[in-house]
Amino acid sequence: MSAPFIWVLLPIILGGLFYLIPHNKTVGILLAGLSFFLVLVAFLIPPDEAISFAGISFKISPSIFIFGRSLTFKASDQSLLIIAYLLAGCWFLVGLFFDLSRQVLTLVLWIIALMVASISVQPFLYSAIFLELASILLIPAAVQITKKPGKGALKFLVNQTLGMPFILLAGFLLSGVEAGPNDLAIVQQAMLMLSLGFGFYISVFPFYAWGPMLADETGPLLLTFVMLA
Repeated sequence: MSAPFIWVLLPIILGGLFYLIPHNKTVGILLAGLSFFLVLVAFLIPPDEAISFAGISFKISPSIFIFGRSLTFKASDQSLLIIAYLLAGCWFLVGLFFDLSRQVLTLVLWIIALMVASISVQPFLYSAIFLELASILLIPAAVQITKKPGKGALKFLVNQTLGMPFILLAGFLLSGVEAGPNDLAIVQQAMLMLSLGFGFYISVFPFYAWGPMLADETGPLLLTFVMLA
């Protein structure tokens, strides 16, 4: 079994199956339990590290290939996996005290899985695609699906969408660069593209106008998740 299957594909699959349960709080409890289970697995069996138990040695495969790109988790990613799913489990537990639908809960788990996938994709610049997919799912999650997206949600999606082509273009420029003085201009262009791309993603000045608008359009728990994501 591979690490990307455990910490990316398994949450997506089980999240879709839990959605079929017609009880919101039951789904929330199951998703919290799944998140804490993934934390326990990450703590006890770090990716790409041999573990010996009862005289039997085994190791979780670190990589899986999807559309010609690899998702790879290293032993150094153990802390990130623990933090991501520990925060997710705590968020789902807090969500039991709010009136969140099972559709929103499922979308939140999928978003977390995509964010985790974004740290593992190789080459790293292709993480922009996973971040864009997560941003698209954030919109119906933040407005609780039944509501019409407001200006804040739409501006957030526009910012995230504008960031993706800049990052991908920077990756394209850097892929053909060799270390040398003749390539310095291309490196500078790529760094400018990366700066713009991540500027849109993390909403630095002046790209943060969606924050106050979204705060007026959604509840505090969902807004907290959007800010953390």
